[in-house]
Amino acid sequence: MSKNSTPGVRQRHTTRCTRPATCRCPWEWQYESKADPNSGKRDQSSRGGYPTMRDAKTARATYVSDLPNRANADRRLTVGAWLTEWLEQRVNGAGKTIRPTTATSYLDHIERFLTPTLGKRVLRDLTAGDIEKAFATIRREHPNLSPASIGRCYATLRGALNAAAKSGRLAVNPCARTSLSSSAPAPKVRPWSGEELGSFLDRPQVQAHRLFPAIQLLAFTGLRRGEVCGLRWSDVDLAGGAVRVSRSRTVAAYKVVEGTAKSADGHRIVPLDPETVRVLSVWQLEQKRERWSWSDEHRGDADPYVFTAPDGAPIHPERVTRAFEQLVRATGMRQVRLHDLRHGLASNALNSGASVFEVSKLLGHANIAVTSDIYGHLDPRRGREAIGLAAASVPRSRPSATA
Repeated sequence: MSKNSTPGVRQRHTTRCTRPATCRCPWEWQYESKADPNSGKRDQSSRGGYPTMRDAKTARATYVSDLPNRANADRRLTVGAWLTEWLEQRVNGAGKTIRPTTATSYLDHIERFLTPTLGKRVLRDLTAGDIEKAFATIRREHPNLSPASIGRCYATLRGALNAAAKSGRLAVNPCARTSLSSSAPAPKVRPWSGEELGSFLDRPQVQAHRLFPAIQLLAFTGLRRGEVCGLRWSDVDLAGGAVRVSRSRTVAAYKVVEGTAKSADGHRIVPLDPETVRVLSVWQLEQKRERWSWSDEHRGDADPYVFTAPDGAPIHPERVTRAFEQLVRATGMRQVRLHDLRHGLASNALNSGASVFEVSKLLGHANIAVTSDIYGHLDPRRGREAIGLAAASVPRSRPSATA
């Protein structure tokens, strides 16, 4: 702290500062009120980045003088107004901001479910009973909403109310007194066996579908749907037999958002088995032949997406899901989700002797514990061997005909 600091104001020196008495390191102010007689909580606030001590002192004085007005505003603040303010802080505020898909998901929860049921309630008067009644209404009015979706909506509310409590607008978060939970029971996953997957992929109507190459890639790499839809041809090395995962096209409230991979471990190189290389090569030729019919917007794209609509636009991820579901019904196969192809790749690789560590790297999990919790085997092998083993575990009666 600088010797020139005054109560509530100090200079924040960087680690490289060598002249604390004369440097230009930024100043900040801090304020802590007396404890509230009802809640026992204190208003603890601070702001930084001021060029001089005078600026920091002025800003602190302005904040303190405005406290009565702020207290009156807090007494009238509604849940709906706070949710809007909280989301704005998460998207554009200082510090770590959220991903665009997360912001879209939060906005959907707020607009569709939380504001209609709780928006007019005064924030500081909100009770656990109010919250439980709101979610009973949500379940009644949206019967097709899955437990996982309800859990995510509740998590959004709980996060917003945690922030309100931390900022002093609430004494405690009423979610702590509810019987609700943000976690839903994990669905029982039973992916196709190697025999079932091979039978599905060998069906002529499956191989004839435009999105068959995408399904093949999903089944034999374990990529996420958004990662497959985000691939461009510059990410695909057919000669070397690998794809580079660096971006993802994900969906929130049916809106497509393109961004980087899900986590640092999501950026990875995933090897391809020979049949998948062949399928992608055939599809690449097909796509080149149809480029003349693409729209002007996409025809001149020097690095097109791997999976496109007939007009050259990148494929919407939901179209991949719908195509897979339609093909499963048409072939009479046991019903599984598109995401179960990812589980199947992991299961087939592990059952064939691949290592949890290598499968974790292939799937792009944040750490090996995630993979171990889901699949739970351990045997050291290499990543390319894992892909080869998974592919070899799927019997095929004949090579794929065309893309």
